[in-house]
Amino acid sequence: MRVRSSSAAFMDAAESYLVRLADDLRDLQVTRGGPLLMVQVENEYGSYGEDHGYTRGLRDVLRGLFEVPLYTNDGGVDWTLAGGEVPGVLAEIDGDPRSGFAARDAYVTDPTELGPLLDGEYYTYGPDFWGSASAHNTAAGQPDRIRSLVADVEFVLAANNSVSLYMFHGGTNWAFGNGAIWKNYTAAFVTSYDYGAPLDESGRTTDLYYAFRDAVQKYVPEGSIAEPPVNIPLQEIENVTLTPMVALSDTLGEKTTSVTPLTMEELDQAYGFVLYEHTATTALRGNLQPGDRARDRVIVYVNGTKTGVIDSTYTQPAQVDLSLQPGDTLQLLVENLGRVDYWSRESGTFVALEDPYKGIVGNVTIGDHIVSGWDIYSLPLDAPPATGAATSVASGSPPVFFRGTFRVSSNSTSPAALDTFLAVPDGIKGNVWVNGFNLGRYWIVGPQQSLYLPGTIIKTDAENEIVVLELEPSRETLTASGQAERVWANYPDPDYS
Repeated sequence: MRVRSSSAAFMDAAESYLVRLADDLRDLQVTRGGPLLMVQVENEYGSYGEDHGYTRGLRDVLRGLFEVPLYTNDGGVDWTLAGGEVPGVLAEIDGDPRSGFAARDAYVTDPTELGPLLDGEYYTYGPDFWGSASAHNTAAGQPDRIRSLVADVEFVLAANNSVSLYMFHGGTNWAFGNGAIWKNYTAAFVTSYDYGAPLDESGRTTDLYYAFRDAVQKYVPEGSIAEPPVNIPLQEIENVTLTPMVALSDTLGEKTTSVTPLTMEELDQAYGFVLYEHTATTALRGNLQPGDRARDRVIVYVNGTKTGVIDSTYTQPAQVDLSLQPGDTLQLLVENLGRVDYWSRESGTFVALEDPYKGIVGNVTIGDHIVSGWDIYSLPLDAPPATGAATSVASGSPPVFFRGTFRVSSNSTSPAALDTFLAVPDGIKGNVWVNGFNLGRYWIVGPQQSLYLPGTIIKTDAENEIVVLELEPSRETLTASGQAERVWANYPDPDYS
């Protein structure tokens, strides 16, 4: 199957999905009294390709499912508009409205694609990526940036055109659900999808919200914009001590044996980790190569002790040299850092959406020797372990689950009063579950240093459980706490410092 193409396999899958989606959305159309005004055919397809048979096919499927107008949304330059336009579908742009609207008028000439102007994705700021040098994107504390954003919105509205803010409400990439962009390295989105949005990740208003609200108010009837609710303060949770619960190696489950490594997809797995284990039968010495490249982050262990990390978030991942003797156990714990969800023809790389494989692709080599004979464990981690034997922790130990509990009380009837940002300040990298719900990844490199914990997950006057999978434990306890004001920061990567 070739994604985003007119291949029969992909079109059949796409149509099946859209038919099911329409079951949920059909009665929400404005023609039936709902809020759904328009339906988009693909998204920024012109940046990706120019298979017009594909987009026309989607147009025809959507016409049979919805009553509201269809539109396309592409970058505001000639080649993206040419790749994305579809006859009979309103062509729109995203990004800078000034250059984008001018490009739409200049390059889209089919009268069946012309009509009102819409900036279908006006970026309120941008996403964050994991990395010591990757700062948090926000307009907070930047009045010049806020004025620039407002000026763009006023430019659109003053001419009686339309704009859709992306994002208006920040979101969260729960569990392992964040995406990534391939830039000849893995640019992995952080757990937060706050995006510098007018309503932040927790749904609270920001200075940018009020600036946009004041601008929009000039172009709508007075009093037609309701007053927003007052922001409810987030709660603080005092330090919670987390103690070792069970080692990841004690939760492995059934193994698959193979001469060569199997990818995550060959294991029928979408997210999480895969552990590859080999027992040396001969002496091996040299540089370790985990298949064609790290897909995405490989922690290397010899006889249960960490010896290095090969991390594809770097353009030049670290080199790990090994010296194995017969009987030594080599383990490669491979983490899927996020599936690539965007690729552009101008990126200068291979078509990353067509190479989605995670785990190990190809042979593992040490020096010039191909390593054969693997025990493979699929670790999707859909839920944390319920119980386990206590384990000791030392520097270089394999991953360990830590556990702790806390109790809170509240006099408020609103779950928002229980909202907090959960931090694990002495952790290196891992995931956090609260009451069985996976809040997502943390990583000391930043910029994200705490995870949004919605009050709807917390129980009042009862025990709440925190489970942390720490991938690189080095101490007998960890600490977690809830912050009313989240902190963004970047720190050196201890594996690459």
